[in-house]
Amino acid sequence: MGFLSLRRMGLLLLIVLVPRSGSPEILAQDEVNVVHGRIRYREVGPSAVPGGVMSLLEGAAAPVYIARLQNLLTLLLELPQTQDISGMKEAGEWMNKGIPVNLAEMLPISSHYWAELEFDLEGDGANFKLASGRLRWGAKRSGNLSYNGAQMNEAFSGQGTYVLDPAKDKIELRFDVFSEPPSQQLLISLRHPLPLNGESSWSGPENIFKISMDAKEGIMSLAGEALGKPLTSVGFPSPLMINDTPFDWGIDLAQSGRHRLNGIEVWRTISDSEATLDYDLYYECGAAWEEPKEGLMTFDEGDTGTLEVSSYLNVTPFDFGSDLGWTMPEIDGSRRTLDPGDPNGWWFVDSRFEGLPADNNAFGEKELMAEFQTLGDQCKDPPKKELRFLYSREAMNNPDGDVPNWFYYWKQTRAGQGHAAAMEYDPNCTNSEDRQVLGHYNGYVDPALARTIYICNLGNVDFTGSNMLTSRTFEGIDLFGRIVLHEWTHLENYWDWWGEGGYRAASDRDDDDIPDDREAGYGLSPILQDTLGLGYVDSEYPAYLQDNTWVIGSADKEDWANPGKQSGE
Repeated sequence: MGFLSLRRMGLLLLIVLVPRSGSPEILAQDEVNVVHGRIRYREVGPSAVPGGVMSLLEGAAAPVYIARLQNLLTLLLELPQTQDISGMKEAGEWMNKGIPVNLAEMLPISSHYWAELEFDLEGDGANFKLASGRLRWGAKRSGNLSYNGAQMNEAFSGQGTYVLDPAKDKIELRFDVFSEPPSQQLLISLRHPLPLNGESSWSGPENIFKISMDAKEGIMSLAGEALGKPLTSVGFPSPLMINDTPFDWGIDLAQSGRHRLNGIEVWRTISDSEATLDYDLYYECGAAWEEPKEGLMTFDEGDTGTLEVSSYLNVTPFDFGSDLGWTMPEIDGSRRTLDPGDPNGWWFVDSRFEGLPADNNAFGEKELMAEFQTLGDQCKDPPKKELRFLYSREAMNNPDGDVPNWFYYWKQTRAGQGHAAAMEYDPNCTNSEDRQVLGHYNGYVDPALARTIYICNLGNVDFTGSNMLTSRTFEGIDLFGRIVLHEWTHLENYWDWWGEGGYRAASDRDDDDIPDDREAGYGLSPILQDTLGLGYVDSEYPAYLQDNTWVIGSADKEDWANPGKQSGE
């Protein structure tokens, strides 16, 4: 992409383009009639700001300017036959051939000019012109030189605002969407008053002469004396008014090349000032999520249990990212760190959570928000990002550390049915070839265990199981809820049938764990261990009938396992 600036003979000597990512796509010519823009211009060097008496020193650089212009003319004349001039960088190097001079280092002048523009362009989708805008500017110039008893000093500064006038100020943008690749042209010609304040002086050796130049709101006047006599003695008015209105200053550029709506350009002018142009052109001010791309966030399976969430917004224009304010999700019981520590004013934030929380309710749905603060009336906020925080189902990095995560958290849910304190995990359940044991109750074997139920490793059956009487299938947390209900039925029946006295074999002739005088109430025989002949002792049938009443899906909203009911798997 080429760039040409002619302000104050500011022919470029070197150009570098640094594009930013996330350039907006080209819109069809009938889709848009307004383009917004922001430009930040900086120039640092001898001629960046007009001055007083020390401007005479810049005139001494005229031979350098002329030589560089001659090189440019030679380049233009020879360009058709030149094979190695492929861009503006090469052109700048050609202009500087044989002139290894850096005027910025030679001249004892420091000056800095900056301008920031915000504007709107209106057009038909292919050609846009300035509709309105505003420019803020600032300028500062200083210098000091002593030679052979003489002294030159100056210091000028100023700042202000300027409302762009479409009748005389030009900002034009043209798109060629049919070229390959698509291209654009940007033309800028702006002038604004430069009301500087300050003073400049030049005194000869032994005060042979004294000249001072004062500036008040850009109006400059000259006064002085020579050989002890005021300038009025030789017919000069005192002070001599140099101008009656502030000087005009501004930006001129013509840029063309591949379609790119934002970027940074750096170049060196013919007077060796360094100029930088940072620009954003955009159809709509706003922000869109780049990360996270999905809503599922799962703690890893490491011993510590960590989760990293990268949040990144594509902001248009890019600089408006400094106006963003963030509302970051938190997980009670998990240590959160943010990078940057104070995320406000950034377009990206990395969150890190260390350690799984103790409370199942700490997981689940959280909101990630980013909102424009002072620019809320101009820019469109990105939609709230709904995140769902989960744990790895079969990992064992919960605060207990000795049981799998699903057991630790599911017993806190509705599927645990309020029995968490009476529930233990048994990873060593004894299974037979034709039967997978998913839970057990040991009160009949040992009265000391009569108030505890045991849940086996449901991962052995891939968290899927069926009721043996109804063939109804249960999965995930529903299988857990069904097994808890089954084993708790055994516990309740034990205390209902046998009470504090415990099991008494004399009252159970068929050895099915049900007292003989209670079997008829269940439609069972007191002399048959397996009345229904389905391969189970009679005490299992009330438990199977009861666990079949578990309402599938009733604990789904509390299941934050991955995979699980809320993970989509």
